[in-house]
Amino acid sequence: MLRSFTLLLCAGIALLQGCSSSKVNQPLPPQTTASVIQIEDPWVRAVPPNASNSAVFLDLRNESEQLRKLVEVHSEVAERVELHTTRDEDGMLRKERLQEVPIPALETQSFHPGGIHIMLIGLRGPLEVGRVIELELVYADQSKETISVPVDERPLLPITAQNNYSPDSLTTRTQ
Repeated sequence: MLRSFTLLLCAGIALLQGCSSSKVNQPLPPQTTASVIQIEDPWVRAVPPNASNSAVFLDLRNESEQLRKLVEVHSEVAERVELHTTRDEDGMLRKERLQEVPIPALETQSFHPGGIHIMLIGLRGPLEVGRVIELELVYADQSKETISVPVDERPLLPITAQNNYSPDSLTTRTQ
């Protein structure tokens, strides 16, 4: 009788250890881009009531050890929202649409006047100081994040060729 009880007890302990170890060994779900990107200092440029376009500036800080990409932005305040950069070509500043903006691992991608920015095209109403607009950021893994962006009248910094975006020369800061 004691032997049967001991065998039953050992079998129960083995079963419990097997259950707990299978849970420990399960892989964690992958992190979405929206969960590892920190949004810093967002603002949208105030424009006169008759203006049809404006731009959004912010910093995206990637807290993961993987390259992440911003691929789309949406907002109800404009007919279209596009990712853009400004390039100096032979002394002429030209805006160029981007399909995506990489956010390198453990770095900050800056969106700023004269460099990478988010264009609001076909404004549906005035953007006056004190107003707050909503933007939906969409990343390459299709994760999304909605952020609130205040309208502001900050001075635009001098535009230089150093601010230009290129795949080989990202405007980023290491954390």
